[in-house]
Amino acid sequence: MMKKYTVVSNIKADFKCETDILWNKITSLSDYKWRSDINYIEVLDKHHFIEYKMAQ
Repeated sequence: MMKKYTVVSNIKADFKCETDILWNKITSLSDYKWRSDINYIEVLDKHHFIEYKMAQ
């Protein structure tokens, strides 16, 4: 049985671009290379995914 986790993040930064462009970038499950903490993302279905962290 898979454990369910709720993750909350609170980060503040200023970006000089349209809000929708930024939102699409940071919520993309296919374009995540900008995230240094993620090795890959496995998309299970429309509402579920698993993020695999980089090895430490």
